[in-house]
Amino acid sequence: CAFLRMGDEELVGFAIDSIEQLCNKYLDLSEDVPGMLHHQNGNMTYTTFGDYFLMEALSVILYDEKGVW
Repeated sequence: CAFLRMGDEELVGFAIDSIEQLCNKYLDLSEDVPGMLHHQNGNMTYTTFGDYFLMEALSVILYDEKGVW
């Protein structure tokens, strides 16, 4: 994982814990909803940018793949 090459285990732990908490609390896998993460903003609605950045973070942590940015 690219995070592990940084050598900062505290940062790696924080990133992984943050993603786990985000998924446990806000991930919605229902096919009837317009996005993946609910309550992404103050209006408690779905947004595409939240879903995008979650997928980008997961691709780096799980597969060491960099996003399009």
